[in-house]
Amino acid sequence: MKKRFIALDGMRGVCALTVFLTHLIPLHAAHGHTAIRHGYIAVDTFFMISGFVIAASYEQRLLNGLSTVKFLRARVRRLGPTYWLGMTLGAICWGVILIALSHIGAQVAVPSIVTLLIFESLLIPMIGSSPDAFPLNNPAWSIFGEVAVNLLYARTIKWLSPATLVVIICGGWLTTLLIATKSLDHWNFGWSGNTILISPVRAIPAFAMGVLIYRMSISGWLSRLPAVPAFVPMVIWCCLAIAPNLVNSTLTDAIAVTMITPVLVACLVRSKEPTSGWCTQLGHLSYPLYLCQMPVILLANAVSPTWNAEQMMLLTTLVLVATLALAYAIAAWLEPPISEPANAGPATGTIPNRADVLIG
Repeated sequence: MKKRFIALDGMRGVCALTVFLTHLIPLHAAHGHTAIRHGYIAVDTFFMISGFVIAASYEQRLLNGLSTVKFLRARVRRLGPTYWLGMTLGAICWGVILIALSHIGAQVAVPSIVTLLIFESLLIPMIGSSPDAFPLNNPAWSIFGEVAVNLLYARTIKWLSPATLVVIICGGWLTTLLIATKSLDHWNFGWSGNTILISPVRAIPAFAMGVLIYRMSISGWLSRLPAVPAFVPMVIWCCLAIAPNLVNSTLTDAIAVTMITPVLVACLVRSKEPTSGWCTQLGHLSYPLYLCQMPVILLANAVSPTWNAEQMMLLTTLVLVATLALAYAIAAWLEPPISEPANAGPATGTIPNRADVLIG
């Protein structure tokens, strides 16, 4: 059973790197757009993996009486430290951008940054015309969706039969598709001030799909799938991220998220091939990398408005190295080590409780 979690760790790490490269490659808009056309659907994959591992670790305890308050407290302990550090990094970088680079007086910039820091530290988004719901650290929008869907799961778990999960998944993804067809950002909605309140619409069906995959795994249904090497679903997912659009971006994203990604996650759960330590390391880096990337990228973008392509290539390389080093340092400092409990069950038994070290 440990191998299943290691494979999911690897997929989380690959998705985090995909998001990072999606933001990094077009570091300066004048030098083109990203070749990773669909990198933002990594967030839907995060939600799906989260649903699987949260269900594996908390479902029975919630059914046995674990209170919603205690469950959410555990989630805050897991998500909070790295999240708050990301907010602080964002506040520092914006201070440098506004005061040192834009020459806005500290008496104006500092109160605004402090106000944002207080609100965002409490996961309160900027609603309305704000380009980013979380200006200090934009990827935080998905944590907003994660906490919302965690709360809904804990409160409704008694009624979440497999049939109900299927209805939620189908209805949720249909609603997502309808929103995406009318959104300027297509499937990539939820991060702006105008769409943050509907970000749970993306989170709920993907999370429910993860819960359903967990139910299928403990019932033995996944044994019908081929036991492919763990790297195969990861490679296929990377191909989805860079794939050309079939007809349009929304349709391609819908097919990738609703049809292909669930199979890839299920295959990773099904995989019985021993996986290498790089999967564990990728998983360990994934959450810090996801939450520390944007402050560094925004700062780099602010110092280079007139740089040429060669200078931008050097800067992009420096940002790549610096961000990975920063993520590694945060992982070593704040992220709990991934270790198997002594009472871990056999491969056909209960999945060990490791949600607090797997979900970011």
